[in-house]
Amino acid sequence: MRHVLLSLGILLILTVSSITAQVPRRSFLFKDARGELAQARAKGETDVLLVIASMPDQNEQVAQAIAGLGGTVQFQADEVDYIRARVPVEAVEQLVSHSAVHSVDISITGSRAFGMAADAPVLPNSAGPHTVCPSINTVYSVTVSDAGSAANQTANVLITVLSPPTTQSSFDICQTDPPVNLIANPIGGSWWGTGIIDANNGIFSPNGLAAGVYTVTYGTGDCSDDLDITVLEINAGPDISTCINAPIFNLNTLSTTPGGIWSGC
Repeated sequence: MRHVLLSLGILLILTVSSITAQVPRRSFLFKDARGELAQARAKGETDVLLVIASMPDQNEQVAQAIAGLGGTVQFQADEVDYIRARVPVEAVEQLVSHSAVHSVDISITGSRAFGMAADAPVLPNSAGPHTVCPSINTVYSVTVSDAGSAANQTANVLITVLSPPTTQSSFDICQTDPPVNLIANPIGGSWWGTGIIDANNGIFSPNGLAAGVYTVTYGTGDCSDDLDITVLEINAGPDISTCINAPIFNLNTLSTTPGGIWSGC
């Protein structure tokens, strides 16, 4: 889990909307959120608690969409494009795909959705820096006081917790096999590591690699996941010359990889 360092000061007075605008929309739920939604359905829950990051300056449109789907907004912070709301279970996917929604996470069992309210996490009353580690999207409100006559100033920071990408299961491949296309979610990231010949499409080639385990990495944004690929040795041995009508002989030599099956004519 990523730790985020908050430093209280003038530089903190930034708008999170400008940060969110640089991050592509996430018009889908990650695996853990889909699991929580399935759990809610299995329990017969009628609605779920969502923490929602809106697209810049689209918070009101998202609030209206929630109301139109039969949901209830519990907390709304337009200055940081953040909403906490209860939404009917069957309407969650529709809300996630709304063009004004940047990303959505679900909070059900054992989780708390925080906002600038009585249940918000309280940081020590000092200048910091403070280290925080939220497990869900969290809004922190920071007040800066002046010893003189200036009025107090408050800034809000939305920490968006990104679910990590996931790669396919580890697998084995022979040295002589053709290149393979690796699988990972969400799409749009890039691959790197020994054997990767196409970073964008995730193509791995065992050609020229020694036998052994190779770890390749898939990343989106600042998050990544590793995949172990075992390259298996395969060596038929040296080429052999023979005469027509020569006696039968064994193709195996000291350099032939044992355990294989010969084919051909």
